[in-house]
Parts: sequence; C-alpha cells; structure tokens
Amino acid sequence: MKPVVATLMRASQPLKMSALVVLLGTLSACASYTPQPLPQTFNAPSSANAINIDPAQLPFRSLSSHLFNPADGLDMTEVAMLAVVNNPQLRQSRDALGIARAQSFAAGLLPDPQLSVTGDRPTNGTATNTNAFNLNLSYDVNALLQRSSRVGSAKADVRRINLELLWQEWQTVSQARLLFTRLSAQTQLMAQLQAARTLL
Repeated sequence: MKPVVATLMRASQPLKMSALVVLLGTLSACASYTPQPLPQTFNAPSSANAINIDPAQLPFRSLSSHLFNPADGLDMTEVAMLAVVNNPQLRQSRDALGIARAQSFAAGLLPDPQLSVTGDRPTNGTATNTNAFNLNLSYDVNALLQRSSRVGSAKADVRRINLELLWQEWQTVSQARLLFTRLSAQTQLMAQLQAARTLL
C-alpha cells in the first residue's frame, strides 16, 4: 500500500509545480501602479487668438449665431460662449448625456439567438452503440417582451439628462453675462473715480 501512495505523491509533484508556475505567471501579469509626475506647464492657449470655438455646437440661438472673434476683445456673448465651452461641470454633464444616449441605443438591441450542438459517443465497446447528437436553438423571449419598456425608460433618461444639461448651460450663460456686466460697470466706475481724483 505504501508504494502506491508514494507513487501518487511523486506524480502530484509536477502538477503542483505546474500550478505554482501558472499562478506566479498570472500574478506577474497584474497591473501595478507607478505615480506619474504632474506637468510643469499649464496647458492653456498662449494668446486669445489661439482660442477656437465652434458656435454651431452651442446650445442657444443667441450664442450659436454669434461670431467668436477674441482678437478684437471679448464682448458679453463671447464671454458666455467661453464659459459654456470650458466649464468642467458642463463637460461632465455632456459626457453623461453621451453615455445615456449610448445606453438608450443599447436598450433597443435584442439578444442574439443561441445555437448549440452537442454529440455523445458511447465507448463501452458493444457493437450496438448509437451516437447521439443534440441541436438546441434558444432565444430570450423576456428581452423581447420587455424591450419597449426598456427603450421608453432609456429615452426618458436621455431627455431628463438633456434638460438638466440645458438648465446648467442656461445658468452658466446667465452667470457669465451678469459677471461681465458687473465688471464693465465697475471698470467704468473706476475710470470715473480716477478722473475725479485727478481733478481734485
């Protein structure tokens, strides 16, 4: 009895070593973290002429019909255009809208039918054995029944996110125009105060 156990133990040693090698190889393939240094320069345009905005992509008619030309100075509408294009929260909301549109498209997709073929070949050595084959075609009918509700829900979600984005863009435009008006008024007031001071 002991030689049989010893033989089994010796036979399992290569199996254990193979499993260990596979495990170590898998662990070495894992991603590791290495910190990246921060950039030393700020990635901003060197001049106002380097800023490009496509007005056709802006949400409101008052912005999309305005020509963006920072070379002659920024007016109130151009400041609002810059605020809408460069606001990080609006960029995040636009990304969320893109994700919702992709999910809406995916909600309308139907699952593929599945076809499987299996074969059975008995090997008990008798001459009367018969090979068995099985062909299965399956389809998820629940996905077909629930498609309209999934598509409707996804479209409603896209509409909700789009309206939230428009509301955020409208608030950003209003805030930019308000700040531009305040800055212009304070600049004029400062010029008047400087002129009054020189008269004294």
